[in-house]
Amino acid sequence: MTACGICHEAEQRASMVPDLKGMKKAMPREHWLRLIAHGKPGTLMPGFSVMEGGPLSEEQIRALAEFLVHEQASK
Repeated sequence: MTACGICHEAEQRASMVPDLKGMKKAMPREHWLRLIAHGKPGTLMPGFSVMEGGPLSEEQIRALAEFLVHEQASK
């Protein structure tokens, strides 16, 4: 989650970068898997999968998506 926090938890976070801890709508696991792996075209969100040139394996992406789903469910 540290890599996410660089942008999503930054004190001077850009207004177009969502605060993952403050999200009001829970998103399904598939959303997170796709977004983390491939990024969001036309935005500052890059793909983090090895396939996209990023540092995360499929296992790491699955674990991160699971964490985000669990965090949202606990609110």
